[in-house]
Amino acid sequence: MSDKGRSFISKDTDFAAHSSHSIGFIPKVRKFSESTSSIKIDENKFHKTQTLPTEKKRYKKSKNKLIDELNELKLLPLYGQALEEAIRLEKELAQGKTVDITFSMHYNTAFGERMIILGGHEVMGNWRSDRALDLEWTNGNIWKATISLSQKSKDIEYKYAIVKGNLVKWEGGDNRILRPSEAIQSGNRLLLNKFDIWRR
Repeated sequence: MSDKGRSFISKDTDFAAHSSHSIGFIPKVRKFSESTSSIKIDENKFHKTQTLPTEKKRYKKSKNKLIDELNELKLLPLYGQALEEAIRLEKELAQGKTVDITFSMHYNTAFGERMIILGGHEVMGNWRSDRALDLEWTNGNIWKATISLSQKSKDIEYKYAIVKGNLVKWEGGDNRILRPSEAIQSGNRLLLNKFDIWRR
């Protein structure tokens, strides 16, 4: 039978005390174990104790890093909104705000006649009568049309004309000048009203 793991009685044990009259208590007995597991456990405990401050530092560092990452995630929507707002402002600066321009002209037309605007912009047909801007008749013989242009659009020359079939009757005088930059703010909109009088 192997002696591994047995407990031995040291040499200085008082064998005389271990008699038939003994009550089971053996004085001066020291027991030693051949197993070194207790020593290993102690060494492990000692090792853990020694490295505990380092582990705490690592844990604290990881925790702080996690908190920082969470804070960044919370702020992401705000960054997204700020970015969208910046892009919107850049577009407005680059293109300019839209101006709603209304043309009004009082003219007593004859049966079969209609009024158009021709000018140096595609919305006015670039001076071509077949692509001109048509005005709509309203009460009081007021002809009207509304267009939208960028506030940063250049000044545009234009003129009114009366069309009947294939005939085009131009108004007299010099070309008119449309300046989108003269628009007036009205709530969230920019408006420009042109009340013109027919030139003979």
